[in-house]
Amino acid sequence: MNAESLLLLQALDGAVDQAFADVEPCTFAPGECLVQEGEAVDGLLLISSGVVQAQWADLVDAQGPLLGPGSALGDISYLLGGVARASVIALESVDALRLSRQGLDTLMEGDPAQGQRLFRALAAINAQRLLLQTHAQMGDGVAGHGAASLMPEPLAAAVQRFKQCAAAVEVDLRRSSPDPVLRRDLMTAFDTLVRLTGSLFPPLSGETPAPDIAALQALRLELLPYLLLTRSAERMYRKPRGYAGDCLTIAWMYADEPGGAGELGILLDRCFLNQPAARAVA
Repeated sequence: MNAESLLLLQALDGAVDQAFADVEPCTFAPGECLVQEGEAVDGLLLISSGVVQAQWADLVDAQGPLLGPGSALGDISYLLGGVARASVIALESVDALRLSRQGLDTLMEGDPAQGQRLFRALAAINAQRLLLQTHAQMGDGVAGHGAASLMPEPLAAAVQRFKQCAAAVEVDLRRSSPDPVLRRDLMTAFDTLVRLTGSLFPPLSGETPAPDIAALQALRLELLPYLLLTRSAERMYRKPRGYAGDCLTIAWMYADEPGGAGELGILLDRCFLNQPAARAVA
């Protein structure tokens, strides 16, 4: 199994029997469609064997990514609602497990804490996909576009540097002997990005933040997948108690113990806890 299945199983720890109570084994022949773009998706599909490929109707000539055992399908539709954003075609015989939307919703309604862990796992899965895509673009020499074009050039460059460092660490985590230099580079890139953002968009006063302009909205779009991997920063963003500094968040700052989804999430949480604002609390 790849990291996607592991993240989901970790999120369902203690509730696996309930989550898999109505699981449906599925088999797909070569060329058969697992997910059809534009149609509703009922829950999640976990591939247990075989290889599939994603396709988009408006990108006929483009080769979509290949997905293998352990990959999760239907997660975007489950998170955002609506129909599938892509088609997924079996390239060979595929075995999969289907977790129904109704079963997952029932599980989360009965245990909100379990639901939170599931949503964090799905967010982590998509963040990891973004990291791999960024790493692939680095190898191909492709420059970033889209949201980055709305930011000042120095900020866009700092974001790109941070993403490159995060992608390098993600790849390095698979090695038997991790490189500490790559971790230091990530922390330095994160600190540079935070300082540059503060200097470019200073608050209007001690209590009034900078205006939520297009550049800051683009920055949020670029960094949110990484933030969702963390523990303390994700809680500050989500504000489950209605404000960022609730008692649990403050307790985590006092303990100075980072957490998050996987090793990269823990490392990114350390970056947040190293910031002066968090240090001032501790």
